Amino acid sequence: MIDTRMDKPLEKMSLIKVALPLFVAGAIILGLFVGKTSPALGSRLAKFIPVGLFLMIFPQMVKVDLGKVKEAFRGGKQLLISPLYNYLCSPFLVFLLAYIFLPDEPYLRTGLILTGVAPCIAMVNLWSGLSGGNLSLSATLSAIDSILQMFLTPFYIALLVKAVPYDHNIIPKLIAAYLGVPLLLGNIVRHRILKYKGKEGLEELEPYLEKTWFVGLMFTLVAMFSSEGEHVLGNPWHLIRIAIPLIVFFFLQFSIIFKTCIKLDLNYEDSVSIAFNGTGMNFELAIAIALSAFPARVAVATVMCPLTEVPVMLMLVRYAQNRRYQFMKPKEVRKPYYGDLSPFQRRVFNSTLMCLEKQREKNGRKG
Repeated sequence: MIDTRMDKPLEKMSLIKVALPLFVAGAIILGLFVGKTSPALGSRLAKFIPVGLFLMIFPQMVKVDLGKVKEAFRGGKQLLISPLYNYLCSPFLVFLLAYIFLPDEPYLRTGLILTGVAPCIAMVNLWSGLSGGNLSLSATLSAIDSILQMFLTPFYIALLVKAVPYDHNIIPKLIAAYLGVPLLLGNIVRHRILKYKGKEGLEELEPYLEKTWFVGLMFTLVAMFSSEGEHVLGNPWHLIRIAIPLIVFFFLQFSIIFKTCIKLDLNYEDSVSIAFNGTGMNFELAIAIALSAFPARVAVATVMCPLTEVPVMLMLVRYAQNRRYQFMKPKEVRKPYYGDLSPFQRRVFNSTLMCLEKQREKNGRKG
């Protein structure tokens, strides 16, 4: 069975993650400015977008421990809930919300659907740690998701994306290039570091991985909006229209999974980790697929995910912590043992106990 004890929670978030929405907004504004003032530069930057995508995805793959996948075969219901919601609920819930909030925008609707077909496999560990969850369980779920989404993401894209034409044959190749290869290389790097430097070496590498991911994300956003920013400048309200269904999804999905865990009598640590793993979105992969296989307007919708996810997840951390009391079982009240006493004898026995209690209180006041 998987270790369900609570690991040491993360003590604090880095500045990059705390201010990520501001950095994302700043990168969008910078990209729009570059595209408006120097369109030629924007076109040149767009050629290097694949480099930015790799820098954005690879550091996250180093954090995924594929060795945890074997625990899925000897784990319990804790390992089933999150994958079931990730692949049987999330894609269809996002699909439904996309059609409710963006019925007249097929490109934005497609981008929103892309964010829902693959679960997050990196930042969910951060949210689990901040809320006091089981980090061992969260890491195992991330490893399982990293394998499942390689096979299920192309299936759900083919099933749910119909409004915008695209090359169906390129999707598996993109999954292999932007998920499979980084995952393989990331685990090779992880294995080498653990072999020669141990867990301390991996912890020392963490800040550099985060900075590499950040540089890749910022460059990709600047390059994307500098080359295709006219769609945003022409319709700035589209960003808000995309953010609304994302916010609804995060709160609704997390609440449903959290309540499911309560019904299944799981402890708080496992429940909060399962809920975050079943709620986060792999926006890095969504951005990569949108930029490589779809028109630029589709990618605009995927960019709203990191802009929205961080503040919403922080609110969900507080939401989970405020509901920890729901996992505390009431103490059992021990009843007096009556043995084979008749009802009359029980009444006499209770009356005697009450008299003794009153006499004890009376003696206490005299003393």
